[in-house]
Amino acid sequence: MTNKLPLLPLPSVANLDIYRPGFPKDPDLLRLDANEGMAPPHTLLERLLNASTEVLRRYPSAADLEQALSKRFGLEAEQVLVTAGGDDALYRAFRAMLDPSREVILTLPSYEMLDRYAMLTGATTHVMGWLKGEYPVNDALSHINERTRLIVVVSPNNPTGGVITIKGLERLALAAPHALILVDLAYTEFADIDLSAACLRFPNVLSVRTFSKAWGLAGLRVGYAVGAPSVINWLRAVGGPYAVSRLSLQLMMWRLEQPEDEVYAYINRVRQEREALFTLLAELGTEPVPSQANFVLTRVKDAQGLHQALLEQGISVRYFKTRPALKDYIRITCPGVPEDFERVLHALRHALGHKSAGNKALPKKRSSTSLPSREGNIVSCNKTARGSELTRVTKETQITVKLMLDGEGKHEVQTGIGFLDHMLSALSKHSRMDLQLRCQGDLEIDDHHTSEDCALALGAALNEALADRKGIARFGYAYAPLDEALARAVIDFSGRPYATVSLGLTRESIGGWATENMTHFLSSLAHAARATLQVEVLRGLNDHHRIEAAFKATALALRQAIAIDGSNQIPSTKGIL
Repeated sequence: MTNKLPLLPLPSVANLDIYRPGFPKDPDLLRLDANEGMAPPHTLLERLLNASTEVLRRYPSAADLEQALSKRFGLEAEQVLVTAGGDDALYRAFRAMLDPSREVILTLPSYEMLDRYAMLTGATTHVMGWLKGEYPVNDALSHINERTRLIVVVSPNNPTGGVITIKGLERLALAAPHALILVDLAYTEFADIDLSAACLRFPNVLSVRTFSKAWGLAGLRVGYAVGAPSVINWLRAVGGPYAVSRLSLQLMMWRLEQPEDEVYAYINRVRQEREALFTLLAELGTEPVPSQANFVLTRVKDAQGLHQALLEQGISVRYFKTRPALKDYIRITCPGVPEDFERVLHALRHALGHKSAGNKALPKKRSSTSLPSREGNIVSCNKTARGSELTRVTKETQITVKLMLDGEGKHEVQTGIGFLDHMLSALSKHSRMDLQLRCQGDLEIDDHHTSEDCALALGAALNEALADRKGIARFGYAYAPLDEALARAVIDFSGRPYATVSLGLTRESIGGWATENMTHFLSSLAHAARATLQVEVLRGLNDHHRIEAAFKATALALRQAIAIDGSNQIPSTKGIL
């Protein structure tokens, strides 16, 4: 009997176009179309020459790399899964959570493979628009129902560079405990706030990271997922046994053994380029989108024409010819190399009708410049000698800050939260910085937004006032007692945002300020100031005394770190902070 049935795939596959980015193959082009990172150290290839052939002969195991990553983040190995790039982890999450009876929530525009993954599962897809501003949490909440099993957040988003706030992530996780919140952090190294720690607070949040971007290792295809052990096991179950080649795993282990100073220097350079690129694109009459990734998306009158004009100058940027929603946009990756960035600025001026290229790629001073904040709102800043004036406006707060580093500790603070005013006054007084800070916030809701945004605004003002950080002491450390309490603070204006804050508070609030927000304030301040800050209360019985000692110790450490040491040098072997 002859079987006359045709050979057909699933309908979802038959109707699916093949993903072809269409990147040019010319090796001489400056490739700024794929958001690839820095050039990795050549020593990785040199080590291969002496490697055993076993690295090619044996099946791979990712156990060693998973152990190394878990130690890096202070986790158990069961919370980490190494995958073939971040894409493998994302697709596994779709397969583990979705089928035709379930629903997924996505944004548009975003990483275009996500929509493909959803189609292949047969799940119902709810798509929300997200081009500018912070992630649309309220829209997402309106789509959540009992069938919702996956909510995908790319932060910073590709191709826009927008982010979700920690508060927004918390709202999603708590509103849908029956759904997996899948957070793609491919570009998180370039963002103002790394959400990795926040993701770990919730059992239904899975974060995905990669070594393809900031680390410059896209060719290895190594990524990883971090989450609850049960969720990680689901992803293991739906994936292949040998997803990542042994060669890639070995190269990645070697890379983690090497110093990371070059990675941090590259990230800092990209952040500076991103700011300068955003400013130039606006000056040239395009409409750039505030970004916290390693690229800037901008709307232009003739996207295809600009793409071609840049190609003729030897530069390839991303033109979205197959994506109607982005037909008027191009995306430019920041190269992270001064000479290449100068070339990009010159080419843009030429292509957009401004042929006089400037002498400097990164202006040393700004006046009344609009800068993208981590919330996707507007921060305006007038920079003065060792000082800054800043205005931060969001839907939740309006804040003005005037800061002078070389002051007398004069302060005028009005936040609407009495104890926060008291602590900021102490911070100003003992750091000898003159501070004027006024905030109008949504205290009718609670004190979180006012607390967080005041910290971000003050940290941003401090970062601006320090400029290139030339000639500062950089490091500061201090102990401060208050009766029975004793606190220690250590600060490093390293350019690498990090905070460890241990206050040991037991009361829920002091003077109208929630104690949980006191810890969050110091962490947010450090991140916005691009500093490493470690604060610990060593002893104390009274919570008022404990937190005041912590702020006074931080102020004394700040006073040391921002002091001019007379060297006129950038205090770093990297030559940049």
